[in-house]
Amino acid sequence: ATTGVLRLAGPSGPEEIAVTGEAWLDHEFSSSQLGFGQVGWDWTSIQFFDGRELMAYRMRRDDGTTDAFSTLAWIGKDGRVSQWGPDRFTWRGEGQWKSPRSGGTYPAAVLLTVPEPDGRPGTTLRIEPLCADQELSGGIGGVPYWEGACRVLDAQGKEIGRAFVEMTGYAGHLRRAL
Repeated sequence: ATTGVLRLAGPSGPEEIAVTGEAWLDHEFSSSQLGFGQVGWDWTSIQFFDGRELMAYRMRRDDGTTDAFSTLAWIGKDGRVSQWGPDRFTWRGEGQWKSPRSGGTYPAAVLLTVPEPDGRPGTTLRIEPLCADQELSGGIGGVPYWEGACRVLDAQGKEIGRAFVEMTGYAGHLRRAL
C-alpha cells in the first residue's frame, strides 16, 4: 500500500492531488553478472486473489535449459515462505509475439507448472499479458526486454490472480550487450 501526492502543472498553476493505491518496487541492482552460457532470464511475481503470492525466476541457458540458479518461492497468507529449486517447477512459453521495434520474439503467454506450497504436486498456471506490446525499447541501457502486467488463469481458465513478468534475452544475446 502506498500514499502520496501527485503534482501537476496546470494553466492556473501547480495542482496537488492526494493519491493512494498499490506500488511496486523492483529490487534489481544490476544485470551485468550473467555467467558463461546464460542468455537471459524469465521472472514473475504473482499475487493470487486468495492472498497468497508466488515468485519464480528462471535463468535461461543458451542450450535452452534452465540454469541451476533458478528458483520458485511461495509466500503464504501468513508470510511463510516455501522455496523450491528448478527441478520442482517448469516455465514454458506458449505462442509468440514479435516486437515491431527490436525484432525480438517473446513468448505470447507463459505456462508455469508449480508444486503446492507444502510440496505436493501442484498445477499449471497460465500467465497472459494484459496487452502483447509491453516491450521496453532499451533506449537507456541498450537492451530491449519485455516487462509487463499480466493476468493469471488456473487450469480451467478462471482468473485467479495478477502478475508482473520480465523476460530478457529474447531480442539478442543479453551477455553481448552487458
